[in-house]
Amino acid sequence: MSADPDPEREKGLSCFLAALGLMAAILVCGIFVPAVSDVSLILMAVTLALGGFLAAASIGNKRKAGRAFGKSVVGMLPAVLMILMASSVKWIIAEGGILDTLLYLLSGWTEGTSPAACLLLVYAVVLVMNFFIASGSAKAFLLMPLLVPMADLTGLTRQAVIAAFCFGDGFSNVFYPTNPVLLISLGLTVVSYGKWVKFTWCIQLLVLLVTSALLMLACFVQIGPF
Repeated sequence: MSADPDPEREKGLSCFLAALGLMAAILVCGIFVPAVSDVSLILMAVTLALGGFLAAASIGNKRKAGRAFGKSVVGMLPAVLMILMASSVKWIIAEGGILDTLLYLLSGWTEGTSPAACLLLVYAVVLVMNFFIASGSAKAFLLMPLLVPMADLTGLTRQAVIAAFCFGDGFSNVFYPTNPVLLISLGLTVVSYGKWVKFTWCIQLLVLLVTSALLMLACFVQIGPF
């Protein structure tokens, strides 16, 4: 026999599905409407947060849902501060005319070099920055204003640069000792960081070689429409 429908649970599910649908609509609109594209990430984040809160509030105790939502917001504050700091650096560089100087220097350094070498340079820069800035969003705010114009100057597609950024930001997170998630995860086990390095350095080297080869392939086939 089927269980009786729970109106509160169905209402919560409807709120969450509506939020997901609205997020998909924002994502699609961002492709065609530049004004929406500029704030699409913010709109999607707000939509998901409100949808999750309304779904939880409609199913259970509203006060309990509010406390859980507040704890989640507090947990995200460090990442928010990192993004704001990176945004301030970007604003200072742009308003002070420093960005143009940096791009001029980069164009001089990369002049005469192949697009493949420039792509590997982008990969190396992101790998180094990932050691100091674990947040992917903060790194994107800080590096993308430099990496994307450099790609345009050297004939790289932006999709190839994004792939290099994702590779540099991704796999090293389970290797660098500056990543808090890795340290917390190891703290929950009996494995020390030294043992973890001895166990994973071969895998990390293999990943580095494979991802570098994939980037060379992306450069060779000129991946992406632009």
